[in-house]
Amino acid sequence: MDFSRSFPTVCDGANVDRNRTGSCAHAQTVTCWNEEHATLLATKWYDHKKLAELGEMEGLVYKKGQFSATEEQSMKDAIERYRVEHALTEDDIHKLIFTKQKGGTFWRDVARSVPMRPIKNVFIHVRRVWEPVAKQGPWSVHEDEDLEKAVRELGHTWDAISKRLGRSAGNCRDRYRNHLVHRTERKRGAWSSQEVQQLTAIVRSMISEEGGIGSGVSWAKVAAQMGHQRNGQQCRNKWVQSLHGRDEHSRSDWNTTDTFIFMHKVTSLSVLDETEITWSKFPDPGWNRWSAYQLQRKWRSLKRSIPGHENMTPQEIAHTVLQQAIIPA
Repeated sequence: MDFSRSFPTVCDGANVDRNRTGSCAHAQTVTCWNEEHATLLATKWYDHKKLAELGEMEGLVYKKGQFSATEEQSMKDAIERYRVEHALTEDDIHKLIFTKQKGGTFWRDVARSVPMRPIKNVFIHVRRVWEPVAKQGPWSVHEDEDLEKAVRELGHTWDAISKRLGRSAGNCRDRYRNHLVHRTERKRGAWSSQEVQQLTAIVRSMISEEGGIGSGVSWAKVAAQMGHQRNGQQCRNKWVQSLHGRDEHSRSDWNTTDTFIFMHKVTSLSVLDETEITWSKFPDPGWNRWSAYQLQRKWRSLKRSIPGHENMTPQEIAHTVLQQAIIPA
Protein backbone atom coordinates (compact mmCIF):
# COMPACT_ATOMS: atom_id res chain seq x y z
CA MET A 1 0.00 0.00 0.00
CA ASP A 2 1.47 3.34 -1.03
CA PHE A 3 0.67 5.93 1.64
CA SER A 4 2.48 8.77 -0.12
CA ARG A 5 -0.04 9.18 -2.94
CA SER A 6 -2.90 11.70 -2.87
CA PHE A 7 -6.21 10.70 -1.30
CA PRO A 8 -9.02 12.33 0.70
CA THR A 9 -8.23 13.92 4.05
CA VAL A 10 -10.77 14.52 6.80
CA CYS A 11 -11.05 18.10 8.05
CA ASP A 12 -13.76 18.46 10.70
CA GLY A 13 -16.02 16.15 8.70
CA ALA A 14 -15.32 17.60 5.23
CA ASN A 15 -13.17 16.05 2.49
CA VAL A 16 -10.37 18.08 0.95
CA ASP A 17 -7.42 17.08 -1.21
CA ARG A 18 -4.02 16.48 0.33
CA ASN A 19 -0.95 16.88 -1.86
CA ARG A 20 2.06 14.59 -1.87
CA THR A 21 3.83 16.55 0.86
CA GLY A 22 0.97 15.86 3.23
CA SER A 23 0.06 19.54 3.58
CA CYS A 24 -3.56 20.57 3.97
CA ALA A 25 -5.04 23.82 2.76
CA HIS A 26 -7.12 24.02 5.94
CA ALA A 27 -4.30 23.20 8.34
CA GLN A 28 -4.23 26.70 9.83
CA THR A 29 -7.86 26.66 10.91
CA VAL A 30 -9.16 23.11 11.40
CA THR A 31 -7.83 19.73 12.45
CA CYS A 32 -6.96 17.54 9.46
CA TRP A 33 -6.00 13.91 9.21
CA ASN A 34 -5.67 11.32 6.52
CA GLU A 35 -8.74 9.07 6.49
CA GLU A 36 -6.96 6.00 5.10
CA HIS A 37 -4.11 6.36 7.58
CA ALA A 38 -6.58 6.77 10.45
CA THR A 39 -8.55 3.67 9.45
CA LEU A 40 -5.39 1.59 9.13
CA LEU A 41 -4.07 2.72 12.51
CA ALA A 42 -7.41 2.03 14.22
CA THR A 43 -7.74 -1.52 12.86
CA LYS A 44 -4.25 -3.03 12.43
CA TRP A 45 -2.34 -4.14 15.52
CA TYR A 46 1.08 -3.07 14.28
CA ASP A 47 4.01 -2.91 16.70
CA HIS A 48 6.47 0.00 16.81
CA LYS A 49 8.87 -1.75 14.43
CA LYS A 50 6.19 -2.20 11.77
CA LEU A 51 4.93 1.36 12.20
CA ALA A 52 8.44 2.71 11.80
CA GLU A 53 8.91 0.57 8.69
CA LEU A 54 5.66 1.86 7.14
CA GLY A 55 6.64 5.42 8.01
CA GLU A 56 10.07 5.02 6.42
CA MET A 57 9.05 3.07 3.32
CA GLU A 58 5.51 4.24 2.57
CA GLY A 59 5.00 7.55 4.33
CA LEU A 60 2.59 6.45 7.08
CA VAL A 61 2.16 9.26 9.62
CA TYR A 62 0.87 8.66 13.13
CA LYS A 63 0.74 10.39 16.51
CA LYS A 64 2.97 9.36 19.37
CA GLY A 65 3.95 10.64 22.77
CA GLN A 66 1.74 11.73 25.65
CA PHE A 67 -2.01 11.60 25.15
CA SER A 68 -3.60 15.05 25.38
CA ALA A 69 -6.44 15.94 27.75
CA THR A 70 -8.72 16.13 24.71
CA GLU A 71 -7.75 12.62 23.65
CA GLU A 72 -8.25 11.28 27.17
CA GLN A 73 -11.79 12.65 27.18
CA SER A 74 -12.49 11.30 23.70
CA MET A 75 -11.48 7.78 24.75
CA LYS A 76 -13.50 8.04 27.95
CA ASP A 77 -16.55 9.13 25.94
CA ALA A 78 -16.03 6.31 23.42
CA ILE A 79 -15.87 3.69 26.19
CA GLU A 80 -19.02 5.03 27.83
CA ARG A 81 -20.81 5.17 24.48
CA TYR A 82 -19.90 1.54 23.81
CA ARG A 83 -21.09 0.55 27.29
CA VAL A 84 -24.49 2.20 26.80
CA GLU A 85 -25.00 0.93 23.25
CA HIS A 86 -24.26 -2.66 24.30
CA ALA A 87 -26.11 -2.46 27.65
CA LEU A 88 -22.98 -3.34 29.64
CA THR A 89 -22.18 -2.71 33.29
CA GLU A 90 -18.97 -1.09 34.57
CA ASP A 91 -17.76 -4.56 35.55
CA ASP A 92 -18.44 -5.80 32.01
CA ILE A 93 -16.37 -2.97 30.57
CA HIS A 94 -13.53 -3.69 33.00
CA LYS A 95 -13.51 -7.35 31.97
CA LEU A 96 -13.59 -6.34 28.32
CA ILE A 97 -10.60 -4.05 28.74
CA PHE A 98 -8.51 -6.68 30.50
CA THR A 99 -9.47 -9.75 28.48
CA LYS A 100 -6.76 -11.16 26.25
CA GLN A 101 -9.17 -11.23 23.30
CA LYS A 102 -8.75 -8.28 20.92
CA GLY A 103 -11.55 -9.18 18.55
CA GLY A 104 -14.89 -7.40 18.20
CA THR A 105 -15.36 -3.70 17.68
CA PHE A 106 -14.55 -2.33 21.14
CA TRP A 107 -10.89 -1.45 20.62
CA ARG A 108 -11.51 -0.24 17.06
CA ASP A 109 -14.22 2.11 18.36
CA VAL A 110 -11.96 3.48 21.08
CA ALA A 111 -9.02 3.90 18.68
CA ARG A 112 -11.20 5.73 16.15
CA SER A 113 -12.02 8.30 18.83
CA VAL A 114 -8.37 9.47 18.75
CA PRO A 115 -7.47 9.68 15.03
CA MET A 116 -3.89 8.89 14.03
CA ARG A 117 -3.15 6.94 17.23
CA PRO A 118 -2.12 3.29 16.66
CA ILE A 119 -4.68 0.88 18.13
CA LYS A 120 -2.00 -1.02 20.03
CA ASN A 121 -0.86 2.21 21.75
CA VAL A 122 -4.48 2.99 22.64
CA PHE A 123 -4.89 -0.53 24.03
CA ILE A 124 -1.79 -0.19 26.24
CA HIS A 125 -2.73 3.30 27.44
CA VAL A 126 -6.36 2.49 28.30
CA ARG A 127 -5.37 -0.65 30.21
CA ARG A 128 -2.82 1.38 32.17
CA VAL A 129 -5.42 4.02 33.06
CA TRP A 130 -8.04 1.43 34.08
CA GLU A 131 -5.62 -0.79 35.95
CA PRO A 132 -6.82 -1.60 39.50
CA VAL A 133 -4.80 0.00 42.28
CA ALA A 134 -1.94 -2.34 43.17
CA LYS A 135 0.92 -2.16 45.62
CA GLN A 136 2.98 0.99 45.20
CA GLY A 137 6.05 2.59 46.72
CA PRO A 138 9.73 1.56 46.94
CA TRP A 139 10.78 -1.94 45.96
CA SER A 140 12.46 -4.10 48.57
CA VAL A 141 15.46 -6.33 47.89
CA HIS A 142 13.18 -9.35 48.33
CA GLU A 143 10.72 -7.98 45.74
CA ASP A 144 13.55 -7.40 43.26
CA GLU A 145 14.61 -11.00 43.69
CA ASP A 146 11.02 -12.18 43.20
CA LEU A 147 10.74 -10.03 40.07
CA GLU A 148 13.92 -11.45 38.56
CA LYS A 149 12.71 -14.98 39.32
CA ALA A 150 9.32 -14.24 37.76
CA VAL A 151 10.95 -12.94 34.58
CA ARG A 152 13.12 -16.06 34.34
CA GLU A 153 10.07 -18.30 34.70
CA LEU A 154 7.42 -16.30 32.83
CA GLY A 155 9.42 -14.20 30.41
CA HIS A 156 8.26 -10.66 29.70
CA THR A 157 4.59 -11.48 30.33
CA TRP A 158 4.01 -8.47 32.55
CA ASP A 159 0.33 -9.17 33.23
CA ALA A 160 1.18 -12.60 34.62
CA ILE A 161 4.10 -11.19 36.61
CA SER A 162 1.80 -8.46 37.96
CA LYS A 163 -0.61 -11.04 39.38
CA ARG A 164 2.22 -12.94 41.03
CA LEU A 165 3.88 -9.89 42.64
CA GLY A 166 0.79 -7.79 43.42
CA ARG A 167 2.15 -4.74 41.59
CA SER A 168 0.91 -3.22 38.34
CA ALA A 169 2.23 -4.63 35.08
CA GLY A 170 3.75 -1.26 34.16
CA ASN A 171 5.45 -0.96 37.54
CA CYS A 172 6.97 -4.44 37.16
CA ARG A 173 8.13 -3.75 33.62
CA ASP A 174 9.69 -0.38 34.47
CA ARG A 175 11.40 -1.72 37.59
CA TYR A 176 12.94 -4.55 35.62
CA ARG A 177 14.01 -2.47 32.64
CA ASN A 178 15.23 0.59 34.55
CA HIS A 179 16.83 -0.98 37.61
CA LEU A 180 17.49 -4.70 37.25
CA VAL A 181 18.61 -5.22 33.64
CA HIS A 182 22.32 -4.48 33.10
CA ARG A 183 22.78 -3.43 36.73
CA THR A 184 26.18 -5.16 36.88
CA GLU A 185 27.47 -2.74 34.22
CA ARG A 186 25.76 0.31 35.70
CA LYS A 187 27.70 3.17 37.23
CA ARG A 188 26.58 5.28 40.14
CA GLY A 189 27.78 8.58 41.49
CA ALA A 190 29.32 11.51 39.65
CA TRP A 191 29.31 11.62 35.85
CA SER A 192 32.64 11.85 34.06
CA SER A 193 33.20 14.54 31.41
CA GLN A 194 33.30 11.81 28.77
CA GLU A 195 29.89 10.52 29.88
CA VAL A 196 28.44 14.03 29.79
CA GLN A 197 29.74 14.61 26.26
CA GLN A 198 28.36 11.25 25.11
CA LEU A 199 24.94 11.88 26.66
CA THR A 200 24.75 15.37 25.18
CA ALA A 201 25.57 14.12 21.69
CA ILE A 202 23.04 11.28 21.86
CA VAL A 203 20.17 13.40 23.19
CA ARG A 204 20.77 16.28 20.76
CA SER A 205 20.78 13.81 17.90
CA MET A 206 17.45 12.36 19.04
CA ILE A 207 15.94 15.81 19.57
CA SER A 208 16.89 16.74 16.02
CA GLU A 209 15.40 13.53 14.59
CA GLU A 210 12.23 13.31 16.72
CA GLY A 211 11.25 16.94 17.26
CA GLY A 212 11.70 17.40 20.99
CA ILE A 213 11.90 15.65 24.34
CA GLY A 214 8.16 15.53 24.75
CA SER A 215 7.49 13.86 21.43
CA GLY A 216 10.12 11.27 20.82
CA VAL A 217 13.30 10.83 22.88
CA SER A 218 13.40 7.34 24.38
CA TRP A 219 15.57 7.28 27.47
CA ALA A 220 15.79 3.50 27.23
CA LYS A 221 17.41 3.95 23.80
CA VAL A 222 19.68 6.66 25.22
CA ALA A 223 20.78 4.24 27.94
CA ALA A 224 21.43 1.53 25.34
CA GLN A 225 23.59 3.92 23.30
CA MET A 226 25.45 4.75 26.53
CA GLY A 227 26.32 1.06 26.78
CA HIS A 228 23.92 0.61 29.72
CA GLN A 229 26.49 2.20 32.01
CA ARG A 230 23.65 4.49 33.11
CA ASN A 231 19.97 3.55 33.05
CA GLY A 232 17.26 5.57 31.34
CA GLN A 233 16.21 7.33 34.51
CA GLN A 234 19.78 8.38 35.30
CA CYS A 235 20.19 9.74 31.76
CA ARG A 236 16.93 11.68 31.87
CA ASN A 237 17.68 13.14 35.30
CA LYS A 238 21.17 14.23 34.27
CA TRP A 239 19.87 15.88 31.11
CA VAL A 240 16.91 17.65 32.70
CA GLN A 241 18.67 18.76 35.87
CA SER A 242 21.97 20.03 34.52
CA LEU A 243 22.48 19.78 30.76
CA HIS A 244 19.39 21.11 28.98
CA GLY A 245 20.46 24.73 29.50
CA ARG A 246 23.78 24.21 27.71
CA ASP A 247 22.31 24.16 24.22
CA GLU A 248 23.82 26.10 21.37
CA HIS A 249 21.75 29.23 22.11
CA SER A 250 21.40 30.47 25.66
CA ARG A 251 18.17 31.89 27.03
CA SER A 252 19.63 35.40 26.94
CA ASP A 253 19.64 35.23 23.12
CA TRP A 254 15.83 35.24 23.05
CA ASN A 255 14.35 38.65 22.21
CA THR A 256 10.95 40.34 21.74
CA THR A 257 10.94 39.60 18.01
CA ASP A 258 11.33 35.90 18.77
CA THR A 259 8.36 36.10 21.13
CA PHE A 260 6.18 37.76 18.47
CA ILE A 261 7.12 35.19 15.79
CA PHE A 262 6.71 32.26 18.16
CA MET A 263 3.33 33.35 19.54
CA HIS A 264 1.91 34.16 16.10
CA LYS A 265 2.87 30.64 15.01
CA VAL A 266 1.05 29.20 18.03
CA THR A 267 -2.11 31.23 17.34
CA SER A 268 -2.28 29.72 13.83
CA LEU A 269 -2.42 26.15 15.13
CA SER A 270 -5.56 24.01 15.15
CA VAL A 271 -4.89 22.16 18.41
CA LEU A 272 -6.83 22.12 21.66
CA ASP A 273 -4.00 20.95 23.90
CA GLU A 274 -0.27 21.65 23.88
CA THR A 275 0.56 17.93 23.83
CA GLU A 276 -0.76 17.93 20.26
CA ILE A 277 1.88 20.46 19.16
CA THR A 278 4.77 19.23 17.00
CA TRP A 279 7.54 21.62 18.01
CA SER A 280 9.87 20.54 15.21
CA LYS A 281 7.54 22.18 12.64
CA PHE A 282 7.97 25.70 14.05
CA PRO A 283 11.37 26.68 12.62
CA ASP A 284 11.37 27.99 9.04
CA PRO A 285 14.09 29.36 6.70
CA GLY A 286 13.68 32.84 8.19
CA TRP A 287 13.51 31.77 11.83
CA ASN A 288 15.54 28.71 12.69
CA ARG A 289 17.89 29.58 15.56
CA TRP A 290 15.95 27.47 18.03
CA SER A 291 15.65 23.70 18.32
CA ALA A 292 12.33 21.97 18.95
CA TYR A 293 13.39 21.25 22.52
CA GLN A 294 14.33 24.88 23.18
CA LEU A 295 10.99 26.07 21.80
CA GLN A 296 9.12 23.59 23.96
CA ARG A 297 10.89 24.81 27.09
CA LYS A 298 10.41 28.46 26.11
CA TRP A 299 6.69 27.82 25.70
CA ARG A 300 6.48 26.37 29.18
CA SER A 301 8.30 29.40 30.58
CA LEU A 302 6.02 31.86 28.78
CA LYS A 303 2.78 30.15 29.74
CA ARG A 304 3.73 30.04 33.43
CA SER A 305 3.71 33.86 33.39
CA ILE A 306 -0.01 33.84 32.50
CA PRO A 307 -2.43 33.55 35.46
CA GLY A 308 -4.96 30.78 34.89
CA HIS A 309 -3.06 29.25 31.96
CA GLU A 310 -4.12 25.78 33.14
CA ASN A 311 -7.65 26.45 31.86
CA MET A 312 -6.66 28.16 28.60
CA THR A 313 -6.05 26.81 25.09
CA PRO A 314 -2.59 27.30 23.53
CA GLN A 315 -4.07 30.00 21.26
CA GLU A 316 -5.52 31.91 24.23
CA ILE A 317 -2.20 31.73 26.05
CA ALA A 318 -0.35 32.98 22.97
CA HIS A 319 -2.78 35.91 22.51
CA THR A 320 -2.27 36.90 26.15
CA VAL A 321 1.52 36.74 25.83
CA LEU A 322 1.32 38.96 22.74
CA GLN A 323 -0.87 41.49 24.56
CA GLN A 324 1.59 41.65 27.44
CA ALA A 325 4.47 42.13 25.02
CA ILE A 326 2.64 45.01 23.31
CA ILE A 327 1.40 46.66 26.52
CA PRO A 328 3.90 45.93 29.31
CA ALA A 329 2.42 45.76 32.82
